[in-house]
Amino acid sequence: MKAALLALAVLLLAPLATADATHSTTFTGGAIPYDGNATIPIDVSIECPALVAGLGSSARVDVVGPVWLNASSTTVMFDPMECSGNPTGKLTKQVEVSLAPKPEAPGLVNATLNATLVYDDENPATETARSPIELPAVHVAYRPGHTMTPDGDQTFTVTDGSYAFDMKVDITANARTMIMFEDKKVSGGGLLTGLQAHIFNVPEGELNLVQPVKFTAPQGAWDSVRVSFRTYSHCLDGADCGPQLEKTVTWTFKNVGGNATVEPAGEKESKGAPGLLLPSMTLALALAAIAMRRKA
Repeated sequence: MKAALLALAVLLLAPLATADATHSTTFTGGAIPYDGNATIPIDVSIECPALVAGLGSSARVDVVGPVWLNASSTTVMFDPMECSGNPTGKLTKQVEVSLAPKPEAPGLVNATLNATLVYDDENPATETARSPIELPAVHVAYRPGHTMTPDGDQTFTVTDGSYAFDMKVDITANARTMIMFEDKKVSGGGLLTGLQAHIFNVPEGELNLVQPVKFTAPQGAWDSVRVSFRTYSHCLDGADCGPQLEKTVTWTFKNVGGNATVEPAGEKESKGAPGLLLPSMTLALALAAIAMRRKA
């Protein structure tokens, strides 16, 4: 007889746990910080008649997502005595679960969170009621990051009319990233090649670039040439992908080849012309004098 009554209690009370333990959230999803935690508030409610009937006094919120999100779970406790003032009402308490992205978490990739409200029944003969919690998709915000070598303003010494080096770019961003080189200006002539925009497919592991750069000196005498350009990086897959880590760099190429004051060949020839004029005038005067004597 006792066994039959216990079985009946299980049939009657287990559905109450599902029906009478409810939840809601104001969490809207979207971007979460790449360098901090995101908190998801969840309101958990229990009907007082079910709580007083002895269905247990705690509910657990389990959140499961990609391992790089570090989703947490939490427990909320209910005390039947809190229903003494309103036995037919319900109790509502807010719990918070957190998402703490790992450093290797990919950026701008939508992730689905599977959350469940688990109402724990203190009666071991009663099944635990589980209720899925609808949560919107989230993604880790874009983390900008790149370094260049050489970095910032530099002075290079040129000995033979040109200067070549490898510029290295390393990406520490967490999503597809493009590095830009714009507004290049070369003062004093000359030519600089090799500053080209490049897309890094970060999800596929493309994080480094070695880019040959070459400066070719201007023709003729020169002392130094200044090259300036604006550089920055930006993401490619998100809505807010404006310039990041933007700066203007100035490179100075200085001539130390010993010919900085050597005049161009064209100028030397032009200065030599007056020296050739005197013999020509003397010859012309001599020919004129001979012609006059013959006439006389």
